Amino acid sequence: MTKDKVIRRQVISILREILSDPDAGLELTAYAKRRLAKSQRSKAAGRVKPLFEVLRMYGL
Repeated sequence: MTKDKVIRRQVISILREILSDPDAGLELTAYAKRRLAKSQRSKAAGRVKPLFEVLRMYGL
């Protein structure tokens, strides 16, 4: 195997490791599901502010 192929395989392997989702396949807890539902209701009701507004409020 050439040096280029070895490097290419290592880079691909590292990228897969970095970009993979370690939580894939795990189920949400009941608490997380309730929080997510609450967040979605808040957004639908218009109670969620965009990030830039929050940052501006805190002078960031």
